[in-house]
Amino acid sequence: DDFDRQKRSFPRKLPRPAKATPVTAVLASGIMAKTILPGLSAVDNLQLRLERVENRFYGTSIGITGLLTGQDIYNHLAKVELGDAVFLPSNCLKDDSVFLDDWTLTELSSRLNCTVVPLDNNFANLFAHLQAG
Repeated sequence: DDFDRQKRSFPRKLPRPAKATPVTAVLASGIMAKTILPGLSAVDNLQLRLERVENRFYGTSIGITGLLTGQDIYNHLAKVELGDAVFLPSNCLKDDSVFLDDWTLTELSSRLNCTVVPLDNNFANLFAHLQAG
Protein backbone atom coordinates (compact mmCIF):
# COMPACT_ATOMS: atom_id res chain seq x y z
CA ASP A 1 0.00 0.00 0.00
CA ASP A 2 1.15 3.52 -0.80
CA PHE A 3 1.09 4.78 2.79
CA ASP A 4 3.22 1.84 3.98
CA ARG A 5 5.81 2.77 1.34
CA GLN A 6 5.69 6.40 2.46
CA LYS A 7 6.25 5.46 6.11
CA ARG A 8 9.67 4.07 5.25
CA SER A 9 10.79 7.58 4.28
CA PHE A 10 9.46 9.29 7.42
CA PRO A 11 12.06 10.58 9.86
CA ARG A 12 12.40 8.72 13.16
CA LYS A 13 12.37 12.02 15.03
CA LEU A 14 11.80 15.69 14.28
CA PRO A 15 14.72 17.95 15.28
CA ARG A 16 12.40 19.96 17.54
CA PRO A 17 8.93 19.33 19.00
CA ALA A 18 6.05 20.16 16.67
CA LYS A 19 2.28 20.18 17.00
CA ALA A 20 0.01 20.08 13.98
CA THR A 21 -3.61 19.63 13.04
CA PRO A 22 -4.49 17.47 10.07
CA VAL A 23 -8.01 18.13 8.74
CA THR A 24 -10.27 15.64 7.03
CA ALA A 25 -13.91 15.21 6.13
CA VAL A 26 -16.31 12.63 7.54
CA LEU A 27 -15.78 9.96 4.88
CA ALA A 28 -11.98 9.78 5.23
CA SER A 29 -11.92 10.20 9.01
CA GLY A 30 -11.95 6.47 9.75
CA ILE A 31 -8.89 5.62 7.68
CA MET A 32 -7.13 8.75 8.86
CA ALA A 33 -7.72 7.83 12.53
CA LYS A 34 -6.94 4.12 12.20
CA THR A 35 -4.07 4.06 9.70
CA ILE A 36 -2.62 7.43 8.73
CA LEU A 37 -2.50 9.17 12.12
CA PRO A 38 -0.79 6.28 13.96
CA GLY A 39 1.79 6.05 11.17
CA LEU A 40 2.54 9.76 11.36
CA SER A 41 2.47 9.84 15.16
CA ALA A 42 5.19 7.18 15.34
CA VAL A 43 7.67 9.99 14.61
CA ASP A 44 9.18 11.29 17.85
CA ASN A 45 8.65 14.98 18.68
CA LEU A 46 5.42 15.13 16.66
CA GLN A 47 2.02 15.65 18.25
CA LEU A 48 -1.02 15.53 15.96
CA ARG A 49 -4.65 16.32 16.58
CA LEU A 50 -6.92 15.05 13.81
CA GLU A 51 -9.95 17.24 13.18
CA ARG A 52 -12.95 15.85 11.29
CA VAL A 53 -14.85 18.72 9.67
CA GLU A 54 -18.53 18.32 8.80
CA ASN A 55 -19.78 19.98 5.66
CA ARG A 56 -22.36 22.57 6.69
CA PHE A 57 -22.09 24.58 3.46
CA TYR A 58 -23.49 21.82 1.23
CA GLY A 59 -25.10 19.75 3.99
CA THR A 60 -23.92 17.18 6.48
CA SER A 61 -24.73 14.31 4.12
CA ILE A 62 -21.73 15.44 2.02
CA GLY A 63 -18.73 13.69 3.53
CA ILE A 64 -15.87 14.12 1.05
CA THR A 65 -12.85 16.38 1.44
CA GLY A 66 -13.15 17.80 -2.07
CA LEU A 67 -16.32 19.67 -1.08
CA LEU A 68 -15.10 21.14 2.23
CA THR A 69 -15.21 24.93 2.25
CA GLY A 70 -13.00 27.52 3.88
CA GLN A 71 -15.80 28.70 6.14
CA ASP A 72 -16.64 25.16 7.31
CA ILE A 73 -13.00 24.53 8.12
CA TYR A 74 -12.70 27.90 9.88
CA ASN A 75 -15.89 27.45 11.91
CA HIS A 76 -14.70 24.05 13.09
CA LEU A 77 -11.12 25.08 13.89
CA ALA A 78 -11.66 28.58 15.28
CA LYS A 79 -11.65 27.42 18.92
CA VAL A 80 -9.21 24.52 18.56
CA GLU A 81 -5.58 24.67 19.66
CA LEU A 82 -3.97 24.19 16.26
CA GLY A 83 -0.27 24.02 16.99
CA ASP A 84 2.34 24.96 14.40
CA ALA A 85 0.32 24.25 11.27
CA VAL A 86 -2.95 22.99 9.86
CA PHE A 87 -2.69 20.42 7.07
CA LEU A 88 -5.63 19.89 4.78
CA PRO A 89 -6.21 17.79 1.68
CA SER A 90 -5.20 19.68 -1.44
CA ASN A 91 -8.44 18.64 -3.14
CA CYS A 92 -10.25 21.13 -0.87
CA LEU A 93 -8.85 23.82 -3.15
CA LYS A 94 -9.41 24.83 -6.72
CA ASP A 95 -6.49 26.50 -8.49
CA ASP A 96 -4.28 25.55 -5.49
CA SER A 97 -5.45 28.45 -3.32
CA VAL A 98 -9.24 28.98 -3.44
CA PHE A 99 -12.00 27.00 -1.73
CA LEU A 100 -15.38 26.34 -3.34
CA ASP A 101 -16.92 29.15 -1.26
CA ASP A 102 -14.27 31.56 -2.63
CA TRP A 103 -12.37 31.78 0.63
CA THR A 104 -8.65 31.79 -0.07
CA LEU A 105 -5.96 29.77 1.65
CA THR A 106 -4.40 33.06 2.76
CA GLU A 107 -7.70 34.22 4.26
CA LEU A 108 -8.18 30.99 6.20
CA SER A 109 -4.61 31.07 7.47
CA SER A 110 -4.99 34.72 8.53
CA ARG A 111 -8.30 34.17 10.31
CA LEU A 112 -6.95 31.11 12.14
CA ASN A 113 -3.65 32.87 12.89
CA CYS A 114 -1.92 29.68 11.83
CA THR A 115 -0.15 28.41 8.73
CA VAL A 116 -2.49 26.29 6.59
CA VAL A 117 -0.77 23.86 4.25
CA PRO A 118 -2.46 21.83 1.53
CA LEU A 119 -1.17 18.26 1.28
CA ASP A 120 -1.55 15.85 -1.57
CA ASN A 121 -1.40 12.17 -0.69
CA ASN A 122 2.33 12.37 0.02
CA PHE A 123 2.49 12.68 3.78
CA ALA A 124 6.28 13.12 3.72
CA ASN A 125 5.50 16.73 2.76
CA LEU A 126 4.07 17.22 6.27
CA PHE A 127 7.50 16.51 7.72
CA ALA A 128 9.26 18.65 5.14
CA HIS A 129 7.07 21.61 6.12
CA LEU A 130 7.45 21.10 9.88
CA GLN A 131 11.22 20.64 9.66
CA ALA A 132 11.57 23.78 7.54
CA GLY A 133 9.57 25.53 10.26
